[in-house]
Amino acid sequence: MSLLEAISKGLEAVVPRRLSYLAETYRLLLGYHLGGRPHRSAEQALDLLTEKIHEAWRVYKIVSLVSFDVQGAFNGVHPSVLADRLRERRVPGDLVAWIESFCNRRRASVVVGHYESPIKDIGHAGIPQGSPLSPVLYVFYNANLVQGQINKRQGSIGSIDDYNAWVVGPNAAENTRRLQTQLLPRAEKWAQESGAVFEAKKTAFIHFVRPLQPDRGPINHLVFGNKTIAPKKSVKILSVTLDSGLSMNEHVSKAVAKAIGKCMALRKIRGVRSAQMRQMYIAAVVPTTDYAASTWYAPSRIGVKRHVVALERVQRLAASLILRAYKSVAMLVLKSEAKLQSVSDRLHERVSNHMTKLYSLAPDHPLQRCMSRLPLQGPASPSPLRTVYEKYETQSEPEKGLRISDRPSWMMPP
Repeated sequence: MSLLEAISKGLEAVVPRRLSYLAETYRLLLGYHLGGRPHRSAEQALDLLTEKIHEAWRVYKIVSLVSFDVQGAFNGVHPSVLADRLRERRVPGDLVAWIESFCNRRRASVVVGHYESPIKDIGHAGIPQGSPLSPVLYVFYNANLVQGQINKRQGSIGSIDDYNAWVVGPNAAENTRRLQTQLLPRAEKWAQESGAVFEAKKTAFIHFVRPLQPDRGPINHLVFGNKTIAPKKSVKILSVTLDSGLSMNEHVSKAVAKAIGKCMALRKIRGVRSAQMRQMYIAAVVPTTDYAASTWYAPSRIGVKRHVVALERVQRLAASLILRAYKSVAMLVLKSEAKLQSVSDRLHERVSNHMTKLYSLAPDHPLQRCMSRLPLQGPASPSPLRTVYEKYETQSEPEKGLRISDRPSWMMPP
């Protein structure tokens, strides 16, 4: 982490806005990078991935995915390579020169208590973590990696330093062969050209198979970076645990355990009024349980009642903390006195608001094609977004050809 002087922090706030405006206005970046850019988020990336998985399941195909982890992503950026990537994307030369100067000849000192070390040159600083400029710079840095087309046979998405790619095929063996011969060489080539290092131990590999659908093939392994990678039953992608059947049981269990831990931490705080305790619960615990709800919660979806019951355990614990009530108090009384929404109502509100935002995305957004095909999906293997769409169909599309207005990335140039 780098703490810079005030003038530098001011420039760091100005330059990324201008660079982002150029990227979105003149389409210097492809739409498959869903991080570090306006109106793009990790939750949208997960929506896109789950939609593609259900799309493959409807034709009895298997999706095989590899999730890559770059070791020391920001610290490993080479300024000269970054400058070349910016020029390739037609970023103005004076802006490239400023960014190259920003990344080079960095100096630092360490302050501990009253001791301050001498200022020394940093041999290879990369781009500083914590800087508002770093995310958009890294998007340009690995833009060549996240540029494959998303279609019925393959796709890839990126979010800052996360890169996930998949192939679609009739069986796991064929998918593994395509990943080994087509995808991994391209990732290794990018790493060599960029000076980046993929951490083979954290590289995850999984086959998404429709429940009750036979795999129809032997279990093969990938070889990447002199390491053998076996397929897993579940992988963590953008802080969400996806299992091979997308039941999301493991993700909800981990979210509940993490939320209960945070509630236990809140219990140690003494002398706080109920209103402030409720505010801390909503700010610190609710985002943990409700994160990326659009990928796993939908009314009438199979298994969703079990997830809601698990989250209600957290709600009950939080309500008793807010009111300092006894354990024997009924949940209905706790919820009413603590002024908390029910879990179902809260998740309904979240996913419906998320669906509205998806409808207001720009036409070139990669999720817009998925949204336009929601009315055409059949009853087989419905995705979470499809289930939410069925509930709010009349509100989302009151008349044929009528849609929510697009949200522009920029109202005016910065």
